[in-house]
Amino acid sequence: WWSTINNLASLLLPYCAILNKLQQDKAHLYEMINRLEMRWKSWEQPLLLLAFLLHPEYRMEIFENNIEGLYTQLSEWICWYYYAWFQTEPKSLLSELEKFRKQQKPFTLHATNQFANDILGYWDFYSDSAKELSK
Repeated sequence: WWSTINNLASLLLPYCAILNKLQQDKAHLYEMINRLEMRWKSWEQPLLLLAFLLHPEYRMEIFENNIEGLYTQLSEWICWYYYAWFQTEPKSLLSELEKFRKQQKPFTLHATNQFANDILGYWDFYSDSAKELSK
């Protein structure tokens, strides 16, 4: 619990600094853009996109549908991270991801709604039926 709060705080502190800067009379737009660009470059962007992809409420809905090949590229990244973290090739990861994307059993909308915004509880619950995706 506390480690999650600390992680959240470390993610939010830069935004607080940006908001404080914006609230000053002498804040300039170009300064804010530079700060946001610097922060964006410091993130591991594919990982950030995968976090949105695997969020039960957002899924792919946050991305524009007209970006050709986006889902395929994100699928490649998820396989890459799986191998990098667990040192083993995934065997069912993509089929589990496809069920998640299509909201097929066990990832039905009805079941998803029961978790409200408890993302860790959501993936813990599905750890038996989606062993690789919930890892």
